[in-house]
Amino acid sequence: MSLSSIRSRVEAATPGPWTNGGGTPYMAQVVVKRVHRDEQNRRVTTFLAEVYDCRTPDAGVDPVANSAFIAHARQDIPALLRVAAAAADWLHEEDSFSPYDDSDAHAAVRAIEVAKEALRAALAELEALP
Repeated sequence: MSLSSIRSRVEAATPGPWTNGGGTPYMAQVVVKRVHRDEQNRRVTTFLAEVYDCRTPDAGVDPVANSAFIAHARQDIPALLRVAAAAADWLHEEDSFSPYDDSDAHAAVRAIEVAKEALRAALAELEALP
């Protein structure tokens, strides 16, 4: 598994919104849907997938938690990919700086600071997710 293969799956997946249908301790539902307008401008909801988890709570499985995990993956995974990309950029900038060559030290320090700010912004976005 690589970040590029994860990113490819994210880009190929239905944009959403993905919603959590809720449920009971015995059954949860995730509905992946797309809301759009038809040729007569009527609102149409297309159900793309429904996932049911019908296990008993005493089996150590929480269907409602599983449902929430699947529904939130659509926004969580892209946010995590942005954090990973920002961290990789920062590491690249750190690795490109030579402690023995101070001719471009100011530019290298600035590039590292920019990469750190991008990482901070991506982490803040991740923290703001519900």
